[in-house]
Amino acid sequence: MKTYKILFIVGLLIACDSSRQKIDPTNILIQNVNIVDVRNGKILEKRQVVIDSGKIKSITKSIDDPNSFGM
Repeated sequence: MKTYKILFIVGLLIACDSSRQKIDPTNILIQNVNIVDVRNGKILEKRQVVIDSGKIKSITKSIDDPNSFGM
């Protein structure tokens, strides 16, 4: 069941195509998304998600150096 929840969340993140920006050929930065913490049901607002080779690399409140992502 936990695997399905994680896959669902990843699917939602990928579906947010309008806020998706390429970082390089294998990385994607998705900005200003809301994440549902499935452990406690809280919504984490306005997060930045970095996906590397199809896997979530990090979820943060802000990106320290946006220039490192080609912005």
